[in-house]
Amino acid sequence: MKYASLLCLVFACGGPVSSSPSHDAGTDAISEPTCASIGAPVNVVANDDFGYPTYAIHGCRMAYVDANSQNLVLRDLTTGIETTLDQAANKPKRPSIASDVIAWEVTLTNPDAYQSVRAFYGGAMHVIDAPASYGAIGEPAVARGVVVVTAFKTNAFDSDTDVFAFDVASGKLTPVVVASSQQRFAAVSDGLIAVTDFSEDPKGYFTGSGTDLADLGVFKRATQTYDVRKHPGKDAFPTIISGDVLGYLHWGDVHPEPKLEAYTLYTAHVSADPSTDARVADVTNAVRYLRPSASAGSLEWVTTTPSGGSILWRSDLVAPPVAALDLKTETMFAPASFETGTLVARGASLVVVPR
Repeated sequence: MKYASLLCLVFACGGPVSSSPSHDAGTDAISEPTCASIGAPVNVVANDDFGYPTYAIHGCRMAYVDANSQNLVLRDLTTGIETTLDQAANKPKRPSIASDVIAWEVTLTNPDAYQSVRAFYGGAMHVIDAPASYGAIGEPAVARGVVVVTAFKTNAFDSDTDVFAFDVASGKLTPVVVASSQQRFAAVSDGLIAVTDFSEDPKGYFTGSGTDLADLGVFKRATQTYDVRKHPGKDAFPTIISGDVLGYLHWGDVHPEPKLEAYTLYTAHVSADPSTDARVADVTNAVRYLRPSASAGSLEWVTTTPSGGSILWRSDLVAPPVAALDLKTETMFAPASFETGTLVARGASLVVVPR
């Protein structure tokens, strides 16, 4: 259902962002207008325990889980028109947007609660069904024309999981990484799909107990090849910064993982040996884990302090990280990066922090 904003709003949109289409682009390769304002005030629910933001932005479209209604809402930033994508009863979360598709996770009951993924493209909402022999799917990530999901054999936390890709044009769900142990927490670009691979862990699955072992796995979409990057320590939760450059969370072998409030941010060139991976920053949070984000060559993350303050950090991977927004008495949620700025919740209220 669409409804016009009750306020008379002016949305200032700039011209197209310069972007050269490339199969190996780190973010969507299609040039998109970037809006200078998100319009009417928006309050959102907090991130979940794995740090996924409850909002996303691409071009002049913004999706968010509204704090009041708990509905998933899509706002057209050029017109102010909003569309309810999913109802609160389905517990929508983890929205992700690309140029032509929006995907999110829901929790359904039939009769037991299970995860599923829905997508909006071609002007309509579509259900992405779990593949045969799998009980549920979740953790969606999107790039142009594709939705990448984690497929769970069962609803148990120690279920075997694999990674599948849903092609928007054909409507087909195909395997990307099917292997022993869990592979999950994917990021996707036009050229890559990066995942956390728990095959080095004796248990083979993510528990949150502090003893999990993991490496990064990288699927190259052009060659349809998958490699696990063997790197000392514990690596997880990749994001794609640009081209073949990844960002990820790292812990030493003796550091309990996932202690998600304290980790080191690293970057990696997929084409280079893992021994050349570079440290960006040591991150400590006083509250819950806040997932880092990346877009167009910039890596961003939020730190929080015991006194209730927070800082949005940015790194261009060349100069030292800088504080893009420093709040002494307010707490931010996780950042959602886009080409010319960052969408972030300041308290519960969404704001854009320009680059």
